[in-house]
Amino acid sequence: KDEINTDVNIEVTLLIGANCVRALEPRKVIASKNGGPYAFKTLLGWCIVGPMESQNKSTSVCCNRIMISSDGKSNSFITRPIEVKDNSIENLLQKLYENDFVETQLERSQNKMAIYYDNLSKNDRSFLDLMNEKAKLVDGHYVLPLPFKDANIALPNNRFVAVKRLFSLKKRFEKDKLFLVEYQRFMKELIDKGHAKKCDKYAPEGKIWYIPHQGVFNVNKGKIRVVFDCSSQYKGSSINQHLMPGPDLTNQLIGVLNRFRLEPVAFMADIQAMFYQVRVPEDQRSFLRFLWWDEGNLSSHIEEYEMCVHLFGAVSSPSISNYALRKTAIDNKECYGKDAAEVIMKNFYVDDLLKSVSSENYAGELI
Repeated sequence: KDEINTDVNIEVTLLIGANCVRALEPRKVIASKNGGPYAFKTLLGWCIVGPMESQNKSTSVCCNRIMISSDGKSNSFITRPIEVKDNSIENLLQKLYENDFVETQLERSQNKMAIYYDNLSKNDRSFLDLMNEKAKLVDGHYVLPLPFKDANIALPNNRFVAVKRLFSLKKRFEKDKLFLVEYQRFMKELIDKGHAKKCDKYAPEGKIWYIPHQGVFNVNKGKIRVVFDCSSQYKGSSINQHLMPGPDLTNQLIGVLNRFRLEPVAFMADIQAMFYQVRVPEDQRSFLRFLWWDEGNLSSHIEEYEMCVHLFGAVSSPSISNYALRKTAIDNKECYGKDAAEVIMKNFYVDDLLKSVSSENYAGELI
């Protein structure tokens, strides 16, 4: 027939695609023996599946793509070359390559940021819905809520644990004066910068949680970082147990490093105290209380403070800080340009930026 475009002298060695079920439906089957191949017969002929020894050492591959369709009236099938541009193979390959550099895909819109929900858990979806709904910009900082699994959370009063841990810390201060000086410096800076403040508001029972803290000495910087123990438990509860960690919004390191190698002119940057740049709503700060002496004087009374920012140590903080970073890029794209926004979205690994461009002038513009 005129519609049939085949050359019977060409041996069919490879069939790709199985979307025409009637054409590939087995009519006869020859079972395998001793782990060898098996064969089945279709309307297109016999097919062999399984391991085979071959003397053909050729490394070249020839592939002819055809479309097989039925005339709808009989059991005959028509083969013809595909006349229209078909990008299905290219799209599949693109997805395959992207799987090697799995990075979070973000939708961008004027009023909110959303992530493709295909592979997200229920908690991750709830996390993003909460951030999109509650995010506010106040004095140049985003205010994002603590993502509690239960909005009506009620916690036991764990002040006793915080007091015990503080007196244990005091004993170390008495033995190590340098440790005390560095600890005092850190806490004073924390309060002076507004990251923490004395409690001045009443909070109802069940809405207060005291977080013990400890000092970790950074050998490289010669400084102490005070770490808040959000995993500390009392009566089977900890603040981390009640928080949704959120989806992983961090760019993959391999992607950041590979993009860093694209162009000859490179620059680097980082975000100072990344978690502390994102603030906690005032009505939730009572969940982030801690104990400290007034002015760091160990002879004074113990005072109650509360954190105004998200904590290094809270299970939700990495996702929240990355959300704020990406939202910064999206919300300011119109003001600072698409290129600058894209750098923030694609070239940060947590709080470190690696970027390469074609010229020094362009690097200066982006910075």
